[in-house]
Amino acid sequence: MTVSKKTAGKRRRVKKSPRNRWLVWVLAGCGLLAVGLCAALGAVWAAGGKAATETEPAAFDPDALCSLFDAETESGIPLEILGGYTSAHGLGQDYTAAVGALGGLSEQTGDWSQRLTAWREALSEKGETKALAQADRLARLGRIRRNKVFPLPLSYNIDFADGYGEGRGENGTSRSHEGIDIFADYGVPVLSVCDGTIEKKGWLYLGGWRLGVRGTDDAVYYYYAHMSAYAECLSEGDTV
Repeated sequence: MTVSKKTAGKRRRVKKSPRNRWLVWVLAGCGLLAVGLCAALGAVWAAGGKAATETEPAAFDPDALCSLFDAETESGIPLEILGGYTSAHGLGQDYTAAVGALGGLSEQTGDWSQRLTAWREALSEKGETKALAQADRLARLGRIRRNKVFPLPLSYNIDFADGYGEGRGENGTSRSHEGIDIFADYGVPVLSVCDGTIEKKGWLYLGGWRLGVRGTDDAVYYYYAHMSAYAECLSEGDTV
């Protein structure tokens, strides 16, 4: 099965990979793509004493979130384990201390899912029930972070502006920007950042021609806006 994209006023055929893994759209007439992650990031999770229900992404401070992501990348320890351990032991954002304390408990092998399973087993053997409960609260955050791709091919020239949450105003009203604007030239293909299902397609005030994709693993709504056209054969309900 194929989709097409416009290049210099012409159409050429582009093969789709299995399950339509790469969703190709055409970048907006103004050369602008807005990608909105419909899950805001607000204050850091509280340590201890709460039920082990999943913590919504809205429960995080952006700076704390970046520190946690960096610690996962540098150490290879899943963020659920790092965050759960620091929370259970009152370490705040001292992930270096957590890495030191956790060092040697588990081998860093396999994909993230396998690593997470191995780490949970290691913590269970050490009797770290509180850390495991806190790790459970971070499960959705881990699903949101992993198995994603950048929405534009990195071989193109791109630029960023208008970050998530920045103030906007028009016609005497004010609002927060619910996306990140990525500027690029006409005809640059846009990719789905993850597997998901198309929930919305069509024109939207402020967003122009847009697509909304619900992530399969994380249930997050990914919003792609300001596009000039759609690839062929894309409809609401399609999986990408």
